[in-house]
Amino acid sequence: MGSTGSCHEDIRTRDACGSVMPLKSLKRTKDSQPEELLCKYCSKLRKSNQYCGICKRIWHPPDDRDWVCCDGCNVWDGFMLNATTLRMSALSVVHVGQGSSHQVNGKGIQAAEPKSGSLVLIKGPTKQSFVGYDEAISLFDYFFNESQTLPNMLSCNLIIKAHCDQGSVDHALELYRHILLDGSLAPGIETYRILTKALVGAKRLDEACDVVRSMSRCDFAVYDILIRGFLDKGKFVRASQIFEELKGPNSKLPWRNYHKAIAIFNVSFMDYWFKQGKDEEAMEIFATLEHAELLNTISGNGVLKCLVEHGRKTEAWELFLDMIEICDSETVGIIMSKEGFFGEKTIPFERVRRTCYTRMIASLCQQGNMLEAEKLFADMFADVDGDDLLAGPDVSTFRAMINGYVKVGRVDDAIKTLNKMKISNLRKLSIHQAT
Repeated sequence: MGSTGSCHEDIRTRDACGSVMPLKSLKRTKDSQPEELLCKYCSKLRKSNQYCGICKRIWHPPDDRDWVCCDGCNVWDGFMLNATTLRMSALSVVHVGQGSSHQVNGKGIQAAEPKSGSLVLIKGPTKQSFVGYDEAISLFDYFFNESQTLPNMLSCNLIIKAHCDQGSVDHALELYRHILLDGSLAPGIETYRILTKALVGAKRLDEACDVVRSMSRCDFAVYDILIRGFLDKGKFVRASQIFEELKGPNSKLPWRNYHKAIAIFNVSFMDYWFKQGKDEEAMEIFATLEHAELLNTISGNGVLKCLVEHGRKTEAWELFLDMIEICDSETVGIIMSKEGFFGEKTIPFERVRRTCYTRMIASLCQQGNMLEAEKLFADMFADVDGDDLLAGPDVSTFRAMINGYVKVGRVDDAIKTLNKMKISNLRKLSIHQAT
């Protein structure tokens, strides 16, 4: 092959990105080494001296192998480049508009000028992320203030939450008010949930009320945060006033969520009476709850959690059995949160939906009950060779099993499970690439 040329279906490993996928267009650059083989995308980046919008540097994957190397080549290096796994990864900047690329590391940012109107999505910092709160906020300032890139509400919500988690509620409110004044974006329900929770936590209840009243549409979860805030501060009368306003004929609650919302508010008052040592008043509220609302996972889980937390074993067990056909992973997490809470009672795992298996396996492994965990784990593989080729346990389920085996001293089984996880995920990867 000459200095510039192409090779159809060449499957040699690319020097830049490590891709071994057949690519129709291969190029060599004038300043490249004689035997250096680049794909079209990496060649373009090399010429422009830009950084890849996903990886830390263009030419080779980092040693920690937790980054996608090159989005132009669809190279899998630790994480697949798709929406689900990008949320799993610790990438702080997920997407940049066309014509813009950047490098983020501990030494700062190197970037080409982004085009006007392009989108940058900043992922909030987590315990596993490489970028802390301060760095995430700095990135937000860089893209949306210095580079005049148009943000979206999701990015703003993540930074508002970062400020709140740091205890800088005033900074969060400043950004919220700036969004309102600018008018190009509209705060959503998630914005109000974050701010209300932060203001209630800071005991700034009057300001929380102001924020809640400014919502364009009523959200029962936001009002529940506010009601619980007043109850926790001992202001029962004020909490009751808010509840009565929402329950009355002029309620702002959407009709489709009205009964669910009333049930959620009642749970907050149940919790309040239990904490006051007045179990009789709490159980009177429980008796007024409609059976249909108890069979809704949102309100039902709230009631179940309240009963479990306050030691009402009989009522909690009966409610769980009523919900078992429609329960979700949160329901299972609540019922299994206290080991031995239900004494000799056996949870009928066979009646629980498979979507809850991951949570059940994690709880069983934490308790060292590997026998039951193994049964559920094996059941998750039942359809792997059938029509559902992407079925089977996910990484978190495998990790729970591995940790469970280590906890009970079964190291060999932990290693076998680790190897099985590698095979399972490679298979899913190959199917994903093929489709």
